[in-house]
Amino acid sequence: MKDKASDPIVAIDFMILVWGIRKTGTREQLQRARWLFQKLEEEEAQVILSSVALAEYLTPVPPDEHRDVIAALTKRFIVPPFDVRCASLAASLFAEGKNLRQMDKRGARK
Repeated sequence: MKDKASDPIVAIDFMILVWGIRKTGTREQLQRARWLFQKLEEEEAQVILSSVALAEYLTPVPPDEHRDVIAALTKRFIVPPFDVRCASLAASLFAEGKNLRQMDKRGARK
């Protein structure tokens, strides 16, 4: 059995999740993300996903689905604090703010 301490440690950002898991992007982006995830799996890398990147990923996800998405991602990635509940709340607040800032709605942030 391999010692986890010798596994490489890698951090990924929000866009890698979008391309590699949500599978949204150009053909080249999807291929690169797929290649990266295959390499990380082959190397048995410990993959870190920041809670901030998690919040970004959750933004378009309905809040009642956050728990399931978080559970799936935390099985696959190490998600260190700023904690997961904060990521969910930040995503909801960001999405709400984004809806208020639709084009041609000047002063929506007031």
